[in-house]
This record gives sequence, C-alpha cells and structure tokens, in this order.
Amino acid sequence: MARDAGPSVVVVGLLVGPLVLIGFAMTGSLTHEYEALAVRGQVFAHFTLAALAAITAVDIGFRRGSRSSSIPTLGRRAVVPLVALCVVASAPFAFAGLHATPAQPTVTPTEFATGTFAANHVRGGWVGDGHMVIVTTNYYKDRTSAQYTPLYEWLKSGGGSTKGGTVAPDTPPPACPIVAQRSWTTLGAQVFPASPTKVGADRYDRLTANRSVVYSASGRDPLVVTTPRRAGNCPVGPNEGPAAGLSSPRNESGS
Repeated sequence: MARDAGPSVVVVGLLVGPLVLIGFAMTGSLTHEYEALAVRGQVFAHFTLAALAAITAVDIGFRRGSRSSSIPTLGRRAVVPLVALCVVASAPFAFAGLHATPAQPTVTPTEFATGTFAANHVRGGWVGDGHMVIVTTNYYKDRTSAQYTPLYEWLKSGGGSTKGGTVAPDTPPPACPIVAQRSWTTLGAQVFPASPTKVGADRYDRLTANRSVVYSASGRDPLVVTTPRRAGNCPVGPNEGPAAGLSSPRNESGS
C-alpha cells in the first residue's frame, strides 16, 4: 500500500462503516433502536464525507497542480477554503429532520406490578403500548410473550370519534389480553418509533367496558389488564420480538 494513500484509506473505511450500519438499520425491524442507529449513522457519514472532500481538495489544489496548468494557482488553492465553507454550511443538513420522540423515562411501581402480573398470569401472548411491553419483556425475557405493534392499528385509527354529527366506525382491538393505561388519554400511548398517540377518554372507557378486567392497579396513572369476552386469534406468538406482527394484525370482532 502506498504511503500517500494511507490517510485516504482510513477515511474511506470510516465512511464505509456508517453506511453499512445505516443499511443494516434500514433492513431491520421497525423499532426505535433501529431508527436511532440509522439517524446516528448518517451523522457520522456526513462528517466522513466532509473529510474526504477536504482531502480531495488538497490533492487537486496542491499536489497535482502544475505551473503549466490553465487554472491559476490562486484558484486551485481557493478550492480548500471553499470546501471548508461548504462543509460548515452543510453541517446542519446532517441533523435536518431529527426529532425527539417523547418517551416515559421511568417505571412506576404500579407499572412494574402490572407487568409482573401479565408475565406471571397471562397465558399465551398479550399486547400493550411500547412502554409497558418493552419494560416487561426486558425484565421477564423468558417468561412472557408480548408485542406492541398489533395494537398500533387500534391506537392510530381514531375510531369512535364524532365528525360532522356522525360517529366514525371504531377499529376493533386485537383478540389478545391488553395492558391498558389511563395516561393514554392524556400523555398518549407509546407507539415507537413514532411519537405517542392519544386515545379519547370515551374510547378508552369503551375498551375497558367491552372487555373483562382481570387486573387493575390504582394510583396516579391506573392500569388494567383486560381479556376479550369472545374467543379470537391473538397475533402474538411465542418467541417473537416485541415489534413483530406489525403488517398483519388479526382483530377480534364485535368489540
């Protein structure tokens, strides 16, 4: 390997690494971990591209220039500060579109108790929002099967709302035990990787009223574990990750 090519090879390697991570993240599951990996990877790729551009500018402006060149020496050397100016001006673009997704930073005693009940007493799989599912599956990895994506269709549908004097049809929830939280009506349910989605208070009350409540936890933010009153096919299978089942949720009917 030529001595002069050393720095360039290193910088190219620094570029390939983030690009591989971005490609890995974009072909992975729809989770906030993969989204964060892609966002952070493109930031590192931007700085590496700037370094490559600077090395190329120096190489063209100084080392490959000749006195017989038709481009004046001053013009060749002006390429370097021009590239530096472009790097500074384009730096904000690496962070354009970034958004902070609000998330619950702590786990309350009632949330942990509810997750423990679901892990110990709910047979088969269950669903909840991203916060409760991730907390429970991280702590009880081999004891429970839970997912949050099958609930997204119901959370985001906004059914049951009144528009123009008519009530929009409500999307039935999945035919699974559901861990629900009253703060869905105020702070919103965690729907990673998107921002929280609020559920209307009347719609939340209908959800709990139309299902059997097998567990409840009181406090500033009450939680309940509900089960469907009619038999159905729950899309949560064993040994599946919390984000599985997004594309083909199967719903219970008649809720």
